[in-house]
Amino acid sequence: MTDTTDTTPARRRGSFAGWEQLLGLDGTAPPTTGESGGQAILYLRVSTQRQMHTAADIDADGNSIATQRELCVKRCKRLKAPIAETFVEPGNSAQSIAKRPVFRELLSYVEEHPEVGYVVIYMRSRIFRNQADAAITKRILAGMGVKLISAKEEFGDGYMADAMEAITDIMNEVQVRQSGEDIKNKLLHKAKNGGTVGRAKLGYLNVRKDYDGRLVNTIDVDPVRAPLIQWAFEQYATGDYSTIRLAEALAEQGLTTRKSAKWPERPLSRSQLSIILRDPYYLGMVTFKDQVYPGRHSAIIETALFERVQEVMNARLKRGQRDRVHSHFLRGMLLCGQCDAAGREHRLIFSPSPQ
Repeated sequence: MTDTTDTTPARRRGSFAGWEQLLGLDGTAPPTTGESGGQAILYLRVSTQRQMHTAADIDADGNSIATQRELCVKRCKRLKAPIAETFVEPGNSAQSIAKRPVFRELLSYVEEHPEVGYVVIYMRSRIFRNQADAAITKRILAGMGVKLISAKEEFGDGYMADAMEAITDIMNEVQVRQSGEDIKNKLLHKAKNGGTVGRAKLGYLNVRKDYDGRLVNTIDVDPVRAPLIQWAFEQYATGDYSTIRLAEALAEQGLTTRKSAKWPERPLSRSQLSIILRDPYYLGMVTFKDQVYPGRHSAIIETALFERVQEVMNARLKRGQRDRVHSHFLRGMLLCGQCDAAGREHRLIFSPSPQ
């Protein structure tokens, strides 16, 4: 008998709750003339942490934020509105205002402080990446009797001013989309020509080398981590290690991730190791948008070894697969001589040679 039960998950729609105010169905409407008066709050934003650190020796928030603050303060003086609070969104590149935590704090502040009459921004393109966000924000603020002011853009009042704001927001969105498509095309071109998109993978280094009298960015093999990455592939290919045990063995030998602005060096996790063992980057290939292209960087492992590792990983996905544990009477008692010479103390890892 054929089972005809539909196992397709039911599609869920978004809720209409909360849209009454945005659509003006609750009786609220944006003011059409004049300025609201009252206090002002500033919303300053940059897209990257680098912009926050530029000229930090001159201004604690960076040169870009300092410039925005200066113009916004001047605009508040023209409005004769005292500044009640300043909100700074530091290095958040989110395309939607809904994903900006500081902006949500600003809305909560406005809701709790009826004396606020203005939200002053540097310019609309710094805040809104699409016209929908701009319209929703305007509706929310207008419902609370607050006007959004751009320090660098003069739109005036009335329906023509509203039209100019909308046109500006639409053109900003077009520019954002054009820039996005341009970046995608450039990254695709780079990948097709063998270039690494983004930071070099673990086992490699981003370096600058002299090429015909000019410095170029390129990828080089990491002399410290590359041998350990190669060892990891070799050991996993034997079938004697799970990713958990192999990660522990690599930690014993001193393999760590590279230090970044957010994270210190630390041993590889199981999931990070699994990604490495699946990555054709170590064959000298680059992957972009699920397409694989020959890379310009050197391979760390051979094709046959990579394919053997994929076979072992695929077999382990099946039920009933267990680690093969090899016990020996000196287990846990031997230390690695090379590690000891380098000033580290690590247990010697036992693994039988592949047949």
